[in-house]
Amino acid sequence: MNLSVVIPNYNGKDLLSKNLPKILDEINNYKTGKTEVIIVDDASKDNSINLINKFPNVTLYTNPKNLGFSKSVNKGVSYATGDIIILLNTDVIPDKNFIVPLLT
Repeated sequence: MNLSVVIPNYNGKDLLSKNLPKILDEINNYKTGKTEVIIVDDASKDNSINLINKFPNVTLYTNPKNLGFSKSVNKGVSYATGDIIILLNTDVIPDKNFIVPLLT
């Protein structure tokens, strides 16, 4: 089963720097299908984009102006290709193996 993780971001650089590597570790451990991580940046002013660009396995979409949470989530979901879409916020600290319980 293919998975898409969609994360809306607005000025979440500090949170992403802590949580995104953990999310990517869990995604990389998922071996049952293809995975993708999509982040939609909502015109952040905190240098989030430079941080996100350091992660080559993350697809970044940017809004030219702040469109709000709902529109950013919807944009990310519209680009997602997975059979299952997991929506996460920047402040989510994933538990080890958090994906498996979501699929059962």
